[in-house]
Amino acid sequence: MVVLNPNNWHWVDKNTLPWTKEYFNDKIKGFEVKSSNDQSPIIYKISEVKNVSGDSNVSQRKGKPICYFDLNIELSLAVVTSDDNNEEDQTGTILLPEFMHDETDFEIRINGLSNDI
Repeated sequence: MVVLNPNNWHWVDKNTLPWTKEYFNDKIKGFEVKSSNDQSPIIYKISEVKNVSGDSNVSQRKGKPICYFDLNIELSLAVVTSDDNNEEDQTGTILLPEFMHDETDFEIRINGLSNDI
């Protein structure tokens, strides 16, 4: 009997991008933050995970797991500003063009919202 990869000693890769997409849809979609300014409360809500693309992998080398990712994430953001008499809804997008496993400082782009929010 020939064992080609005893004890996972050699590189073993698994693409986890489908799992990553499902995870973001389950955990981030519907996430909301409530804040208030001097005038009225504001609710920021992730209404949709529009796109998750890039690389997401779990590898194993010499029996040790290695997790790494380099993702492009696009989220839909809904902003609700409530006054006593009216509600004003705004929508926009949050883009993280390079969400990486070895970075702690991410570029975050927010598009489609007015500057007063």
